[in-house]
Amino acid sequence: MPRDLGLVKHFLLVAAPAIATLIASVPVQAATLASSEAKFQLGNFSINPTNIFTGAGTFTKTISPSGIGGATADATAEANFRKFDDVEKTFANNTSFSKVTGKRADDVAYAESIAGVIGYNFLVPKGGTFSFDFSGFLHLLTSIDNPVEESAVSEGLVSLMLYNNKDGSLLDSISLEGKIATPNNGDFITYKNAGSFRSANALTQNSFGGNEEFARTDVSGRYSRMFDSETSLTLVEFKSNRAAVAVPENTNSTIFLIAGGIILMVTKIRRRHTINNL
Repeated sequence: MPRDLGLVKHFLLVAAPAIATLIASVPVQAATLASSEAKFQLGNFSINPTNIFTGAGTFTKTISPSGIGGATADATAEANFRKFDDVEKTFANNTSFSKVTGKRADDVAYAESIAGVIGYNFLVPKGGTFSFDFSGFLHLLTSIDNPVEESAVSEGLVSLMLYNNKDGSLLDSISLEGKIATPNNGDFITYKNAGSFRSANALTQNSFGGNEEFARTDVSGRYSRMFDSETSLTLVEFKSNRAAVAVPENTNSTIFLIAGGIILMVTKIRRRHTINNL
């Protein structure tokens, strides 16, 4: 297995949040929503990769102990990487979207999606320049009606990384990461860049607090770096999006507690199966 693919698998194995509290009670009407979405695209390359890879996976789960279904969970993920002899036409893109809703007081819903693209062995000659255009965003959203009885969480992570194949060192990187928990404190969205990505344009907007919260970061730019010696590079872009809602009745406790460990166990098994197939 290439070293860089192993690194991707490690990053994708970020621990999932615990899912929900199940409370046996007579349901009342409620309304919750959480969504997490990310998109990214790469193009206008100066050099083609020797090999390419794409991977995507989703997992959803809903529970209604009362037996009256009201929760929904949807997740989609898609990844594309196409290489052309005319290098300027080579492109990669992927999208990952997770959304959940709840309508009754015992609804629990969880959705997760992952997507990634990898370009192996971009061979840069001595004194040559490796460059490409990039753009993408991370968008998180939560909404509840009653902060005493309802809760929603949205999380997302997007990473773009360039590695030197000779020693596996990380040369340059971008990351977008955020989390909203409603009602709760500690909401955040961050944008970090390093190395030759420092010229990227980024715009972050957010509205934290209250029953409806959102956060979004858009980033775009052109990466360009000259190499003094012949260099083989691997470019990795991946994303993970998670959304969950729980409507525990008569409690203000922490939003996501383990419900008998069942959902968490199934989630981990599915994630391991998905990543092992990447």
